[in-house]
Amino acid sequence: MAEPNRRSLLQLVGLCVSCGLLLVVLLGLTLWAAGALYFTLPFKEARGLSAAIYLIAVLGLLLTIRPLWKGAIAGVGLFLLDWGVDWMAHPIVSFRFGDSDHVAFSIELRRQVGQAYSPLAGLYKTYGLIYLVGDERDLVRVRTNYRKEDVYLYRTVVKPARARAIFLDYLRSLNALHEHPEFYNELTSNCTTNVRVHTAATAIGKPPPWDWRILINGYADQMLYERGDLVGQLPFSDLRKQALINEKARAADHDLAFSYRIRDGVIGF
Repeated sequence: MAEPNRRSLLQLVGLCVSCGLLLVVLLGLTLWAAGALYFTLPFKEARGLSAAIYLIAVLGLLLTIRPLWKGAIAGVGLFLLDWGVDWMAHPIVSFRFGDSDHVAFSIELRRQVGQAYSPLAGLYKTYGLIYLVGDERDLVRVRTNYRKEDVYLYRTVVKPARARAIFLDYLRSLNALHEHPEFYNELTSNCTTNVRVHTAATAIGKPPPWDWRILINGYADQMLYERGDLVGQLPFSDLRKQALINEKARAADHDLAFSYRIRDGVIGF
């Protein structure tokens, strides 16, 4: 490469890095680990059964503002991610809008650059709490196709009116976290206990009692099955077996019809 061209390229790279760091300072961002210079600022517009979420995502030096979804809420699906041990899993709750659109919520801990994950550290004020909101091709496909985690998909019996109430409760927490950040806690404020917060807050009548499988959440789908919260009349072992979507997810991959294809043949969809 000629010296003038090399110098121009280095100047351009330096300018981009400087602008990126300036953006971090001006917006008050924290450098987050892997994946991770990423934050959401939710804005909701609600009319009847319709609403819209807007995300601001900073990915590297790229700033994008986009509407995530707009439409009427029709139902709720549950993804349960198997981490290879019977007693541990991770839930992703997905809301269906109209016939084909889906928006998924994954409640997670947020590590800063240089922080390692430790279950013990998760009992203390170490990690931030974050609600990730995204298309299923983002939040689910990364688990099935890249991290190679077993993912099970169930349809819940939640009706549209309550689905909307749960969805809006998620949004209230999302907005509240933007204004007042909170810490993640392995026991009291984690990926599953916070799902219960939203379902209990919107329960029709008295919410179901606390169950040990909310913490030992590898058995959360069995708990929901026993309560009659999942669609399907099969024995639980058979329902779980047909709920595994990994092969379908790998086949669908970048297809815009990803959400439709992973549901093909799954009971309830």
